[in-house]
Formats: sequence, structure tokens, C-alpha cells
Amino acid sequence: MILTKTFRNYSLLPVFPLRVFRHKSIFIRTDRGIAKPQDLRGRKVGTPGFSSMSLTWLRGIMQHEYGVQPTDIEWVVSAEDSAAGISGTVSKQENVVPEGLSVSTGSPGKNESELLVDGEVDALFHAIEPKAFIEGNPIVGRLFPDFRRTEQAYFKKTGIFPIMHAVAIRNDVANKYPELPLAVC
Repeated sequence: MILTKTFRNYSLLPVFPLRVFRHKSIFIRTDRGIAKPQDLRGRKVGTPGFSSMSLTWLRGIMQHEYGVQPTDIEWVVSAEDSAAGISGTVSKQENVVPEGLSVSTGSPGKNESELLVDGEVDALFHAIEPKAFIEGNPIVGRLFPDFRRTEQAYFKKTGIFPIMHAVAIRNDVANKYPELPLAVC
């Protein structure tokens, strides 16, 4: 059987419908002197949901590739997400926060893009381009302007092509139809 991991009565298959590099998902205020990942230490970084897979990847990349620990950053979770129409709403699992981190909630009624533009945060980790970036606001830019080159270098160094999602099948269904997991693959 090809089932790989059981979780909450589901088994994960080695099928990944979405694989995306995430260096492109770090946005900064261009007037705050942030030029490299290490400049995020001691800064406020906004996010629409703390524990989403894309943001978990970003924190891991910052930690393992650039030495910026999650504890080095003051995290601000926005009250709203400007890209919710594209990416969906933040689930309760996306707001699970480990102990020992500085995490606060942004101003009521403001999305992550507004927090960045209004200066309440210095940077933003977001899987989707924030509204202010899409609209061409000059004080919003990417931490890695040539993100494709940065992502290619990351892949060349690590061999990692990040997964965002996996396909799962309920265990009772897989047991009833043992040919189903292979057919799905």
C-alpha cells in the first residue's frame, strides 16, 4: 500500500497538488532599511495567519538559511486578509502559535496590506501578493527583488522544492477500496 502517514483518520498520499517556492512571499517597507533577511531581526512582521503551510516554510527558510529565528521577530497577525477572496479565509489551525514567540494582533479592521502601508509592521509574510504591492505602492517591495534567482539558488543548494498541500484519503474508505490510493496516484 502507498499510504504514507496517518493523521486524524486520514492517510496522506505522496501526491502534492501545489509546490511553490516562498522567497517571493516576503514583502517589506522600502523606507525601513531592510535589505537582507537578517535585517528582519527585531522588526515587526505582519501575517494574515501565523501557522499556514506557506508561512511555516518561510519561517523555516529564514531560520535555516539566514539564521533569523522566529524569536528574533515580533509577529503581528492581521485582523483581516486582503487576499481572502483568492486564498480563502484563515482557518483556526492557521492561528496556532508556539509558546515563546512575541505575537500580537494588528489594529482591528485592518488587513495585512494596510498594516504594512500604515507602518504598523516593517515587513509582511504572505503567500499572496498583498493589495498594496499589486497596486504598485512605492513603499512596498519584495525582500528578494530577484526572487526567482534566489529560489533557484535555494533549490540548487538544498534540493528542496517545498510542498504546500498533500492528498489525503479517509482510512475507512482506503480500507474498503484498497485499490483507491494507487488509482488516485
